[in-house]
Amino acid sequence: MNYYTSTEILSTILGAYISIIMVVLIASLLFGILSIIGHWRVFSKAGEPAWGAIIPFFNSYLLHKITWGNGWVFLAPLLLSFFGALTIGDWFGGFLSLLSLVFSCITSYKLSVAFGKGLGFAVGLILLPWLFICILAFSGARYLGVPRDGFSYQEVREKVQGRMDNTHFDN
Repeated sequence: MNYYTSTEILSTILGAYISIIMVVLIASLLFGILSIIGHWRVFSKAGEPAWGAIIPFFNSYLLHKITWGNGWVFLAPLLLSFFGALTIGDWFGGFLSLLSLVFSCITSYKLSVAFGKGLGFAVGLILLPWLFICILAFSGARYLGVPRDGFSYQEVREKVQGRMDNTHFDN
């Protein structure tokens, strides 16, 4: 009958724990690299500086500029999360954090529509952002822009399609 000492058991548990940590770290690194590559290409498709994908906060600024038309909108979810964390334990803090989450989901939807995709693609961007940003980056999707001045996304899509057909517009 084999009896294990506490040192052997502890070393076995520690080895398993370190193995799990290493797998999680490698997977996180891989997903992070895929996300940076995807954002790099998406930013270049939208006419923004692609190197912004590797700069913290500036990449969020560029993403919100692509989706909302104004990059400074990136401060909204940031501030909502910050003030939600300040009032933790209070219902108001939870509400602010939920608003930040909703705002991020709307941004994902606006990103998918700005590239001519639909609601299903937006759900993919929310649930598996690293995968769907790469699909958006390396597919034939074109950046249609942000609708302004009363234009809908469909009107922007038709306008871009007209430009591809050599029809020129003033705006």
